Amino acid sequence: MTLMSLLVDFARTGRIGPLHCGMPLSEAEGLLGPGRPHPAIRLLGPDVDGYPYAWGGLELVVTRHSVSGL
Repeated sequence: MTLMSLLVDFARTGRIGPLHCGMPLSEAEGLLGPGRPHPAIRLLGPDVDGYPYAWGGLELVVTRHSVSGL
């Protein structure tokens, strides 16, 4: 799969494989394993919004414990 086909699929469906915006962070971590939270989350606590969780090169922006950006 090329990057362009991945981006086209995401534009059409809002999904990258089983990942999609609006899914709970716990569901994403169930699929990917525990994420590495942004340092602001570690410092301010898990209720801080808009900072990414990372899995290698993949980052998910989390807002109110749900994925708001891929």
